[in-house]
Amino acid sequence: MSEPIGVYLARQRQLRGISLDDLAAATRIPRHSLERLESGAFEARPDGFARAFVRTVAVALGLEPDDTVNRMRPEPAGARGASSGIWRGPWLLVIGGAALAVLAPLVWLNWIAAPRPAAAQVGPASAAEPDVLYRPDAVRRLAEELDATRRSPGGENP
Repeated sequence: MSEPIGVYLARQRQLRGISLDDLAAATRIPRHSLERLESGAFEARPDGFARAFVRTVAVALGLEPDDTVNRMRPEPAGARGASSGIWRGPWLLVIGGAALAVLAPLVWLNWIAAPRPAAAQVGPASAAEPDVLYRPDAVRRLAEELDATRRSPGGENP
């Protein structure tokens, strides 16, 4: 189990060389409330006041307030590695190795060794493909016909 919040705050205060009286003056929390906090009186029911005290003390000690308040929260059941069943012990390695042995050849066959379609291959264009794609343009054709009639000897406009 992790260290109780009161013990943690007392140790951090002592490491920084701050007395309870100095901390009480800096936080405006009465000394007897700080003593109760460090003795663990607030750990049974960490209500809003206790969390506010912890946050204020953490700021005064130069600690990260959110991380310090999170230390008050109980750990969820099973969070300490108390897993059971097949996921405990060497079975995890056996199952992982078997899955890798099955999946690795499939991945290799499907993505690495699979033949590529001809369209995906990059190379020189074949001789059957035209270099220029011709699309008839009706407006350009009309303009060329009008230009040709204007230049012809019988089709000139005065």
